[in-house]
Amino acid sequence: EVNRVLQNFNKERSLLFDSSESKDLDKLTISVWESGILNEFTSHQAIAQYIFVGVNKYRIEDLFFYLKENIHDWYITRDYKKEQYQLESESRVIVLLPLLNKSPIERDDLSINHYVTTPKIEKILVDIFHERKLFGYYDTHSLKEIFSNVNDKYNIDFTTLLYYARNRGKKNEMIEFISSIWGEGFI
Repeated sequence: EVNRVLQNFNKERSLLFDSSESKDLDKLTISVWESGILNEFTSHQAIAQYIFVGVNKYRIEDLFFYLKENIHDWYITRDYKKEQYQLESESRVIVLLPLLNKSPIERDDLSINHYVTTPKIEKILVDIFHERKLFGYYDTHSLKEIFSNVNDKYNIDFTTLLYYARNRGKKNEMIEFISSIWGEGFI
């Protein structure tokens, strides 16, 4: 349901942009993933259902009010840091986050889905590492378990992961964290 609403949001607004310019595509792109996908990689299962929606920072307000009008059984936040205690009591949450221009996302066939796509696994890993407040239920041991299990299944592209971590201001911390899992010199 949420994906369909997001596609409609973009479909209605795509007329405002000249899609032949790549900078306009970045304005349209929406990245979506659900927290439940992490359950496959950790023994600690999250009960609450979170959907993370990354969008150009200038479109967050517009999307927030659009979702409020069109989705009624979810708690929607655009500022989770101020609403942390409220989020803890909700079971279905949509979190709007700014999407960086160089975020690692799946770019194949963006226009077919009205510029709604999924992030690459490297983006998800950096985001859960960076947004510790939002993913507070994953302690350091759980994060290591997630990273290790994801790498076993998908072979993490560490160049992409570290590039994105640098864009989030966490490259050195990420290198240190990765070294604590696989040892010094792994990267």
